[in-house]
Amino acid sequence: MASTVQMSIVGSQLTAATILCCMCGLPIQQNPTNMCVQCLHENVDITDDINKKNTIHSCRSCNRFLGPPWQQVELESKELMIMCLRKIAGLSRVKVVDAVWVWTEPHSMRLKIKLTVQREIMNGAVVQQASVVEFVIRNQQCKHCEASYATGAWKAIVQVRQRVSHKRTFYYLEQLILKHEAHADCIKIVTFRDGMDFYFKDRQQGVKFIAFLGDVVPIKTKYSRKLISADTTNNTADFKHSHLVEIAPICKDDLVVLPRELASKQSNISPLVLVKKVSNHICMVDPLSAERTDINSDKYWRHSFSPLMSSRQMIRYIVLSVEAILVEQKPSARMKRLVLKSNKGKGRTEEHVEKTRAVAALAECVVVRERDFGVNDVQFTCITHLGGLLQTGDTVLGYDLTNTNFNIDEEDESSMSKMSIPDVILVRKCYERKGERSWRLKKLETEKGEEREGKYSKDDYDADMEDFMQQVEADREFRQQMNIYRRTDHKGNKVSFAAKKTSAADMDTEDAEERDYDAEEIRLEELLEEMDLNDEDEVHEDEKQQKNARHMEEFRILSQEEAAAVTAVFDLATNAPTGAEEEEDDV
Repeated sequence: MASTVQMSIVGSQLTAATILCCMCGLPIQQNPTNMCVQCLHENVDITDDINKKNTIHSCRSCNRFLGPPWQQVELESKELMIMCLRKIAGLSRVKVVDAVWVWTEPHSMRLKIKLTVQREIMNGAVVQQASVVEFVIRNQQCKHCEASYATGAWKAIVQVRQRVSHKRTFYYLEQLILKHEAHADCIKIVTFRDGMDFYFKDRQQGVKFIAFLGDVVPIKTKYSRKLISADTTNNTADFKHSHLVEIAPICKDDLVVLPRELASKQSNISPLVLVKKVSNHICMVDPLSAERTDINSDKYWRHSFSPLMSSRQMIRYIVLSVEAILVEQKPSARMKRLVLKSNKGKGRTEEHVEKTRAVAALAECVVVRERDFGVNDVQFTCITHLGGLLQTGDTVLGYDLTNTNFNIDEEDESSMSKMSIPDVILVRKCYERKGERSWRLKKLETEKGEEREGKYSKDDYDADMEDFMQQVEADREFRQQMNIYRRTDHKGNKVSFAAKKTSAADMDTEDAEERDYDAEEIRLEELLEEMDLNDEDEVHEDEKQQKNARHMEEFRILSQEEAAAVTAVFDLATNAPTGAEEEEDDV
């Protein structure tokens, strides 16, 4: 027979009947235990069987946590929560309905989780209680880092080399590796004057890294292996694998002379061209006609050629006058696709194609060497593909061909003699910079190897790095392939971003929009702000109080319907997919 709850009428209100607590005699509402909350809390603790002091191991070098297996997880993440819950002994005796992180100091080496659990005690009564479980982080070296410090632990090495006099290509390659995290499986990285060595504990990891290099730069590879040990009984052997990766000795802004056969296959373009971009193909532009052509990696290695002049040979010019050259040429369908793809999401349509082509518009410029400015009256008149960027008074880098000897083959020299060689070829515009740059680039953690030949001094390093930084500043398409971060001072404050802006009051609205669209210098919206997990200023005082308040235990008596509803919600949240877990590292 179902029990009924008696009600007493007081005036016009209904009041539930109360009973006396069997322990202290306080009047309470009826419940299956016939005890008040305070007495139930003193006599019953459903969290006694839960181990509230636990230990979790973390690798100090790579910040991985031992599940097992070793996994790369973030602090206070869902994956780390699941890993910690599996380590709590006695959790199977209760129902977990909620689990949240309790904020701790990053340097305290402690993790705290507030658990809310349910358990049936007596007469069908379900009690819900909250408790804080603490984890102490202990340092332990993972198998991946243990192998990196062991002698002879690597199984594959990828030796990346480029036979040039500078290291700008490796600065660019370093940023691509950082952005795509292609170095995640590397045991060790060693730098040399002409390249870098990447060590891996498995050959497949090295092959995967070579595939990444083939997608970003033109390369050719050679493979060899060395026998370490062999077991003739089981027909097994242990090898060390070596991959030599040679990058094409062509870099951005180089001046090259194409072989006559290759130039004729590339729409009969002029042999004298500038390297505009280097990826898995080489993009070149004719500075006298603004025509462009692409050479893929296979085609380059069949018709290999070396640069005629590199960026170290460029000198600074000052522009005295610029006069546009009108050429009746409609933009190709390929150019329209590239423009619309590059401006996707920016509100740019086909009407901006002509503005984009203005960057590569031809112009006749009168320039003078910066070192000769005000000293003599030697001026040069040249045709450039930078007509959409240059203005009177700008500083531009270019090649001086007046006293240059071309070290090329006789066949290529005959084709060069048939064309008029300009005195000056302008390469890129220089943007004014006052003081320290407001942006920075990250670097790989590397070791310096022994130099086998030549010497790469600190002055050479600084010169190549400054040249690379100027390339990043002057080419928006070039820097879109890397992550650029906003610089902070020694106190952690962001450096003020001082970008040169043009007032729209001095020009028409359409001209102001075109000037802003054609600008190649770095803008504030292109910079990323690096997150610092140790920055306590980002944690507000009210958030600290809310997180610390979670230490207070909650004690409730639930009905069967409430307990089932809370458990169903928690099961639905914890059964959500969390992504594939990492496999255990085999050494």
